[in-house]
Amino acid sequence: MKKLFIIVIFLVSFQVFGQEKIKLFNPMIDARVEYSSMHYDQQSDQFQNEQKFQFPYLFIGAYGNISPNISYLFQFMPVDVGIAESNISESVTFASLTYKTNNERWAFTLGRGFMNVGTFEQEYNPCDIFQFSMNGMLLDIFTTGVTIDYFTKSGQNFGFQVINATQDSTGFLHQLEYNAYWYGFIIKDKLNTRNSISWIPSDHGPKKFALNLGLQWNFGKYSLETDCSLVQNMPGFYENASYQSVPIKLKAKWGRLEPFIKYSYNKIEWNTSQENTPDEVFNALTMALVYQPQITDKIKLYLVSTFIESNENKRQQIAAGVRLSI
Repeated sequence: MKKLFIIVIFLVSFQVFGQEKIKLFNPMIDARVEYSSMHYDQQSDQFQNEQKFQFPYLFIGAYGNISPNISYLFQFMPVDVGIAESNISESVTFASLTYKTNNERWAFTLGRGFMNVGTFEQEYNPCDIFQFSMNGMLLDIFTTGVTIDYFTKSGQNFGFQVINATQDSTGFLHQLEYNAYWYGFIIKDKLNTRNSISWIPSDHGPKKFALNLGLQWNFGKYSLETDCSLVQNMPGFYENASYQSVPIKLKAKWGRLEPFIKYSYNKIEWNTSQENTPDEVFNALTMALVYQPQITDKIKLYLVSTFIESNENKRQQIAAGVRLSI
């Protein structure tokens, strides 16, 4: 309760001061509320059919300009979670300041925010992803550090981050993680790209890195997104294993209707000498209809069906709900 009170005072204080300068305070809400039904082919103590109403994601925050060159972003999830590696609550996803040069070519960001990994899957707001790939789900993309961005006149974005690494599967906290990325295009408006490589220097043990590559092919009302992700020994992943994810998404925009179909192939290859250690594979197929009502552009209605097949079981999930963005 005390934590909630502090957050409310923080937001109200910005709102009062923001009346003097409109651009200083801009509230935002991102949420998804839905009815979900999960069905397993083979039920057990671990896999039980379920039906429920839920909030898969709920983000509340504010952004604005403190000066012509300095902006801030604050966002949190009102859930009960632990303390992050930087001694700030894990419910806080963004708490950062950004300085942008007058020519808008360089930007410097300090604080907690998004690790700019590649792939177009990570380009989306989590509220708009109904089924992550394996690597997309396991990557801990909210962390604290510094970011340097360079923007070319043509619209390319090159960046570098030095950030805190999170705890790995053994509970060991690595000191710093490095991330270099390229967000841009190969053929402007036709073939876009999102690429990154992340690594943690280590004098001993296996190499720790993540390679994320993404291409977006645009054909008028249709687009095809082809991603590839390879992760080894990074925080949130088991060591001595190679995690591979290949999500592919085809989407269309037919007026207010935006259907899409997404398939992801996911595999864990264990780098071990032990016998009888099978690789883990799971495939996911998602089909969705997203509709934006004419009365407002702040909400979208959706109907989604997802099929997942793994070494352990098969399951199907059907969800219908509302996507809110203010």
